[in-house]
Amino acid sequence: MSLPTASLQIINGDNIGKILLLKKAMTQLGHSGNGVIAISRRKDGYFVSVLENSSIITVNNEPLNDNLLKLNTNDVLVVDTTYLQFFLN
Repeated sequence: MSLPTASLQIINGDNIGKILLLKKAMTQLGHSGNGVIAISRRKDGYFVSVLENSSIITVNNEPLNDNLLKLNTNDVLVVDTTYLQFFLN
């Protein structure tokens, strides 16, 4: 069975409602100085890790720090001031 595609939906700010399709093996989000994350698609799921400034990056209100975390549907990521909700398509 193949892994379904996934997306992130922006749930605050000027771009609220916008959906970002995670179609690459690895997607980077954020800006240098304000936090950067990487979401990787692997055979057993989608995983998020911090590339820069982990203190302002959270998943479900918990700091991500230097952890690698498997994402589940409806997880909420915060990068700087942008809230993103993860879901499988």
